[in-house]
Amino acid sequence: MRVVEVHISIAALGETFSTMRRWLDHNHCTPVNFDYASDPPGEVVVEIAFDEDDLAEIFQQDFEQDEQISTVSPAS
Repeated sequence: MRVVEVHISIAALGETFSTMRRWLDHNHCTPVNFDYASDPPGEVVVEIAFDEDDLAEIFQQDFEQDEQISTVSPAS
């Protein structure tokens, strides 16, 4: 399992969530977990857990062009 962490500005949140949903639908992908928190102020941090590492890698590559993306390992 691999977790991709996406940092999104509040101003871009709606459009980015819509884009993520289209990407997930297009790739027939249901995340293992989809969680978010508002931190730091003005930004939302979204953690998306994927069962398949290859889908996580493709997601990261597709989204890092538009947003600040980092990949984190799941907590043990």
